[in-house]
Amino acid sequence: MTDTRGFTLLELLMVVVIIAILAAIAVPQYLKTTERARMAEAVTMLGSLRNAQVRFKAETGVFTLNLNQLDVSSTDVSGTPLYTYTGTIGGGGATFDIAAQRVAAPAPPAPCVVSYKLHITDVGVLTGRDCLSAL
Repeated sequence: MTDTRGFTLLELLMVVVIIAILAAIAVPQYLKTTERARMAEAVTMLGSLRNAQVRFKAETGVFTLNLNQLDVSSTDVSGTPLYTYTGTIGGGGATFDIAAQRVAAPAPPAPCVVSYKLHITDVGVLTGRDCLSAL
């Protein structure tokens, strides 16, 4: 009588193949989801910087290009900031645009994740999320 306990090589190979297929589906979805969650940092900080810019204009009468003059700092996030923030003034000083650029993103799950920028204007229009919303 033979002892038939254990797994055959074919059974183990099938388990490995199934796990590989599941990982091939799950890992890219996980990366996309985490990148979308990280984008929330930029959206929140852009809103705070916009409000601070509006307060700055109310106090001084002009918008500022130097975001360090605002009462909110772009480094007020916990841990290492994932974005750098820059401001531009337009319309003869009547409008502004603040951009958030992703810093040192990991290998992108989609071509645009590494280089996308988010923008917010003086009237609160948030743009640049279309690249990530397709993920």
